[in-house]
Amino acid sequence: MLTKPLQLLGFMRSGDVPSPGLVPVHGINAQRQDLSVDERAALMEAESLKRVDFVFFRRFTDGRSSQIAAYVVDNGNEPLTQAALADLHRQVWLQGRAPLLYIAWPSRVDVLTCARGPVFWNQRRNDCWYKPAQMFELEAVQNAAEISRAMQKFSAMRLTNGTFWEDPENARLANHTQSAHRKLIRGVVDADAALDGKNNPVMRRLLLLMVLGKRPANPVPLARVLGIIFARDGWSMAGRTR
Repeated sequence: MLTKPLQLLGFMRSGDVPSPGLVPVHGINAQRQDLSVDERAALMEAESLKRVDFVFFRRFTDGRSSQIAAYVVDNGNEPLTQAALADLHRQVWLQGRAPLLYIAWPSRVDVLTCARGPVFWNQRRNDCWYKPAQMFELEAVQNAAEISRAMQKFSAMRLTNGTFWEDPENARLANHTQSAHRKLIRGVVDADAALDGKNNPVMRRLLLLMVLGKRPANPVPLARVLGIIFARDGWSMAGRTR
């Protein structure tokens, strides 16, 4: 059962009914047949991380595929330590599928960003650390007005209608130029330049094979990397441009 803070944020309706878009990751194989193909695939990816309990989808009525708005972890009984959650943050960032990770504790909700640089990494300690971008303490809320403000800012409804990212304060939680996939693309392109891949096609192939052999759960499309490399060399995916 979801903790009270997540209920206040609208992830669960009265009667313990999940809000539209909130889908359990574990134990619903039969029910998955009622989901779209893209949502079933997203649940399988979330399940591979072992510790994600729910995927919250933003759904559309115009035929577009659902978007993963957040992963949700119900840590109400505190089975996961902060060290374990820090490592989960790292895995979600590397996977590159969910921009946000909601961690529900008995009396608070932590919001972790997975859509900018690796904030989970402590360079001084050379290890992961638990670093929420936002902490919503239920005990610190003194009245209904404060609950309303918190719900408005981080609520499931704002994730559903897409207005979450329109809030200037929330916009700071995303910087796609620092995402894991962008860093991988830049690293491959820089390595290709250092190897002079344009004139050493064997080294270029070995580099790409190495990347494919160590790819994250949701790999960067090879065509995107090749497109950048070829554009730098004056080629398009269809042929030479100059």
